[in-house]
Amino acid sequence: MMLKLWMVFCLLGVGMVCVYGDKKNHNGDEHVLLCKVLRTAVFSYKSNSGSRAEAHVTYNYIGSEDEGDLETLKGTLPGNYDVQNGRNRGIVCGQPPDGSSRTGEKPRWPGHSAPHDLLCLCTVGPDGWPFISGTSIDSSHDTKLCGYTKEVLKAEGNKGWTINGSEGKDQMTATWTNVTKKCLEDDGQGGELKEALKQFIDKLSHTGDSTYQDMHRLGEGDFSKYPCGGNKKLCVMYYNSTQYEKLMPWWVVLAKATQNEVQKQEKKKDNKAENLKQNAQKQRQPQEQDQPLPQHEARTAALRSAPQDSQENEQSNPENFSSPLATSEETSGTFIIPPCTWFLGAFLML
Repeated sequence: MMLKLWMVFCLLGVGMVCVYGDKKNHNGDEHVLLCKVLRTAVFSYKSNSGSRAEAHVTYNYIGSEDEGDLETLKGTLPGNYDVQNGRNRGIVCGQPPDGSSRTGEKPRWPGHSAPHDLLCLCTVGPDGWPFISGTSIDSSHDTKLCGYTKEVLKAEGNKGWTINGSEGKDQMTATWTNVTKKCLEDDGQGGELKEALKQFIDKLSHTGDSTYQDMHRLGEGDFSKYPCGGNKKLCVMYYNSTQYEKLMPWWVVLAKATQNEVQKQEKKKDNKAENLKQNAQKQRQPQEQDQPLPQHEARTAALRSAPQDSQENEQSNPENFSSPLATSEETSGTFIIPPCTWFLGAFLML
């Protein structure tokens, strides 16, 4: 059960802007794919349909054990974003996890959990971006972020989550309540966690940076030195080359656990098939031993089982030296095999 919990809570490119006619849905596809992974994991966890590995991964990466159960996590925005580094969007969404900025109580980093990444992906940026750009304010509801309007995400008042952390608490809370919480709900559709995770990973943008070698981005932005700070950079930057295993992005750990589980199930399937084969062979062996011998084999077995002293007496008979066995039978009209042995041979031939 704990391994399954671990995997369910483990969840939780250039980012493209989805365009539907004249309407723009920033980070729309990314939100849908990430949310699908979360919902699939929650369904697996609640229905107890996943493995112990999936459960354990999920439990740690949807949130963490010290944040309580799933219902508690869905309640309110965790307090980890009230500390100095936790308020800095550029740090918790865009900087590598093994830097000096990873200090303080219960720090966050890109890839810490799926709910955290949703916060980076779907919270309004500085000055209300993308709903407000300079002096241009979207009043037609054509612009959306992760499928939601500016009213839902509290984009009014030119406020948003920034790198200085002095603003954005209301916008972060709105995202947690209206976006993250809904993705933690079981939609009843279930689905294959492995497939949902694959679709999510395929959406990531990748680059081989000279410093970090292996970087992946989810959402709008670039691969600059200071990515995902919120100003036209609403994204999450993953650093897969970190030297600390526990700081690897949640989806890397989950993909590995999922693959291990697939291999484990295949091995169990092969072992089961081999056991069935061996049991079938064991059941056939007694049946084969009980089958009557063919007539010629029974006759041969009867001849071989004749008493040794009878054979010696027959060999000492002078008549036997002058005539072969078949001739003696013909001349005497009787068989040289003792009656008891002939009866045994006849019984086996029935």
